[in-house]
Amino acid sequence: MNTPIPPHDLTAELAVIGSVCPNPEQIPSLIDLLCPEDFFRAVHARIWRAIVELHTGGEPVDELTVLDRVQIMDDRDGKDVAGTLFEALESAVVPAHVLYHARTVRNLSVKRKLAVGADKIRDLALNGASADDAFGEASRIMDDLRRDTVRTKSAEGMGSLVGKVFDRIDDVATGNVLPGLDTGIAALDDQWKGGLVGGEMVVLGARPGVGKSVLGLTIASNVGENEPVYLFSLEMKKEEIGFRLLSAESRVSGTTLKQGLLTDAEQSRVIAAGKRMAERKLTIDDDPHVTVSELIGRIGREAGEGTRLFVIDYLQLVRPGGKFENRREFVSELSRSIKTTALRLDVTILAICQLNRDSESRGGKPRLSDLRESGSIEQDADRVWFLHEQDNDLVFTCAKNRNGPTGEVRLDFQKAYSRIEGGGGSRPIAAIANQPAPF
Repeated sequence: MNTPIPPHDLTAELAVIGSVCPNPEQIPSLIDLLCPEDFFRAVHARIWRAIVELHTGGEPVDELTVLDRVQIMDDRDGKDVAGTLFEALESAVVPAHVLYHARTVRNLSVKRKLAVGADKIRDLALNGASADDAFGEASRIMDDLRRDTVRTKSAEGMGSLVGKVFDRIDDVATGNVLPGLDTGIAALDDQWKGGLVGGEMVVLGARPGVGKSVLGLTIASNVGENEPVYLFSLEMKKEEIGFRLLSAESRVSGTTLKQGLLTDAEQSRVIAAGKRMAERKLTIDDDPHVTVSELIGRIGREAGEGTRLFVIDYLQLVRPGGKFENRREFVSELSRSIKTTALRLDVTILAICQLNRDSESRGGKPRLSDLRESGSIEQDADRVWFLHEQDNDLVFTCAKNRNGPTGEVRLDFQKAYSRIEGGGGSRPIAAIANQPAPF
């Protein structure tokens, strides 16, 4: 079977190159539209790269300077650059038509890249990978294509921008738009109203046994009263989570529930709590072998169904599903994938993270540098929350917040019930010694 020739238009490519050499003032309007990879012929790509480099370097652009830049090297088709430039000059069009031909080159480049991406996705679907894994990789391929091919106007005048900001303020003030989802924990929501914002990656870090999973589950359950929530539990089975949720809701200890030794009063509370829990919009995924591709794929699928909050418990247990030089490289890629997914889908992703042991040598108080295995987690996160124990209290610290205040509050951790409630004693993070800047 003959392989189809990728879509291209050599005449349009020559018209663009040949027209800008005698009219270099047209180059600024084309640089944002065309990159060297948009040209089908390799020699055309090299010539365009030379033109762009000369222009951005403030050097004159004409056929002689371009020839000098590419050193008159032969292209893959055997035709030298000088000959190609001569052919291009013969194909030059009037300045008013250059943008039309540039758009033709660009559109055909997009089609070629889409065809390559489609082939990769087809191979994924046929190579025996799981559906979730294939969907995740396909989503990543499409994201890469979108970034590479969809070049939108990123600049905007202040008049338009200020108008949008005022519209947003008015929508929030009138209740038409919520700034974000509340955690359902009063002490946190008092300081950080609507702290779970779409497009943001929130990291919750703590040492083992401090209560990070309980806090993540509490937030998921609270938000699930009104909004769909998806919880990835890579450490606990669904049944264990069910026990914890029921214990927290009924205020009957988990030990009592598992032993089944309930008083009449406890049994009544458990039944009532079970009815309330059944109404929660909370989905629990306890696949312990989920890969980063599967994770991203499932988030994309559920976001399409209206889910706004995703909780990952915990980040370092996600499997690579591919080859990486080392663990740090994988965690960096995972962190970046989560952040870009949150932005792309306009959802909040709460990633629970294990801290290294350094905080223990300082009496348990965490720092941003304690985020385990990769500094990219700190960099990618919009908010970083920490938990640590102090004077028999559970201390919650917002150590980084790109879009609001940082601070510290004390929480009431009722371990017997796997329940966390808001406490008092909030104070600004400026009072916390040796804490790095939040940016």
